[in-house]
Amino acid sequence: MKTLVFFGDSNTYGYDPSTGRGSGDCYPDNVRWMGLIKQHYRDYYHIYEEGKIGRCIPSMKYEYDELTEILSKYDNIDYFIIMLGTNDCLSFPHPDIKKAGSRMDFFVTWLKRQEQLRSFNTQIVIMAPPYMDFTGDRFYEKYSTHDGSLSRELAIVAERQDSLFIDTGLWNIPCCDDHVHLTKEGHRIFTDNLIKELDRLIPK
Repeated sequence: MKTLVFFGDSNTYGYDPSTGRGSGDCYPDNVRWMGLIKQHYRDYYHIYEEGKIGRCIPSMKYEYDELTEILSKYDNIDYFIIMLGTNDCLSFPHPDIKKAGSRMDFFVTWLKRQEQLRSFNTQIVIMAPPYMDFTGDRFYEKYSTHDGSLSRELAIVAERQDSLFIDTGLWNIPCCDDHVHLTKEGHRIFTDNLIKELDRLIPK
């Protein structure tokens, strides 16, 4: 069976903000999209999740050291699926979509140079994260990505890097009051749409 590794932030981890800020708690497997995807494809793929709260697109040495340790855990990776960019936007005093794109471009270039992935003939998949809409919030409105700007930038990177691309922002995922993390219904909608995309992109 093919091995799929999902590398992402708190929305890959399945963080549940209702448990309290800083709790680190996630939705149960029968709610969060990673759990649902693993269950759906249990007879077809080995699926592993590498989600971490607060993760940005790697750009620091310690982040690449951590990633090297993660990659070393797997005997084989057929698809390495990245959903990052949200925290990069939120981390900049003035959101810089181009900078996020540059980080992703460098990250994918680094991945493709790793002998481990080269030997696996690993296919990279870039997933643009769900849109953030802070309309009406004087401070956070500048961090909104519902205009598709982040998705377009990541699509350019995917094309340049000959990687597969999925735009999850188009799925109109409902988010919690923080406008970042998916609601329970959001996880279900995310799952339904991702199944369609994976069935289209990855042969069983």
